[in-house]
Amino acid sequence: AVGVLRPVLDRWALRSGSPAPLPRWMHVIVTLSLFVAAYWNSVMPLPWPYVSGMMLATFGLGWLVSDRTPLTLGIAVTAASGGPAVEALLVSQGAFQHLRDTAFGLPGWLSFLYLNAAIALTTLARFLSAPSPAQ
Repeated sequence: AVGVLRPVLDRWALRSGSPAPLPRWMHVIVTLSLFVAAYWNSVMPLPWPYVSGMMLATFGLGWLVSDRTPLTLGIAVTAASGGPAVEALLVSQGAFQHLRDTAFGLPGWLSFLYLNAAIALTTLARFLSAPSPAQ
């Protein structure tokens, strides 16, 4: 849902006259790689504040590589709050559990992972939904 949201909002921005520049394949590769790096950080044997800091750094770099718009930032912040809220509900229902939790059955770094996922997925969605050069 996070990825699909951005092209929909881009169409709205196009009508208002301020579309963001379209990503190139290199932007997609870099933001997806940064998401993988952030995901890898989640298994590091470090206290969660350190893991969160590393994920925040990869998010910042990903946002700089992506379109750097407030819209992308807003989508990422929404994902960082909505995703863990859904996971907390699922944990409370016994659907799954995290090995190391800090609150509500969730690890402290989870919101930061969602920030990274939002950057990667919105960049990928914008790339895939871009009109072809012939159009």
